[in-house]
Amino acid sequence: AVVSTQSTGQNVRDKTNSDFYVIGTPGPLTLFEVFDAMAPWTSADYGLVNPPYAQAYQWATSKHQPYVNEVKNYKGRVAFGSITPGFDDYTEDWGNCKKRVMERDPVYIVAATNYQKAQGIKGVVIETWDDWTEGTHIEPDTINGTQILVSLKQGLQTLAGEPTDPSGDKELQLRWVNYGQARNCNGGKDGVPR
Repeated sequence: AVVSTQSTGQNVRDKTNSDFYVIGTPGPLTLFEVFDAMAPWTSADYGLVNPPYAQAYQWATSKHQPYVNEVKNYKGRVAFGSITPGFDDYTEDWGNCKKRVMERDPVYIVAATNYQKAQGIKGVVIETWDDWTEGTHIEPDTINGTQILVSLKQGLQTLAGEPTDPSGDKELQLRWVNYGQARNCNGGKDGVPR
């Protein structure tokens, strides 16, 4: 399977006359043989509720460290980081009545990006943007507002070595709060939140 996957990737490169990275997530670490980069799928550790930073950092370490260790065995390969805001499976495992919850909390993003910065990880996989049924969405919502998105922005700034931007964070929050969208089924006109 490894040889087949490698030759398929090379065949696509040859036919398109272009180069690209192929990132695998998740999988056995031996897939570094096939993919240019691997990233952990920072899947839920169910039952984590409002973890303190130290616990969230330990969680990020447990998900990423095997990739950081293994990539050293594969010349030319890269370990990417993964970012998630948590997990809240509203479908209860798609109807199997199995609760799977890892409290949505920006501390996961902060801890993961701080760990990734300490390890020299430059690339990240943002695991989801709008998966509302699993509560992993990054987009602003009516419960957390822009908190998760701002945490992601700040985390990416940390990884890139850029200064924080409090005025930009505030502007993002004000855009969300002042956007004239329907709220609580009452509606509202532009600039008048409900």
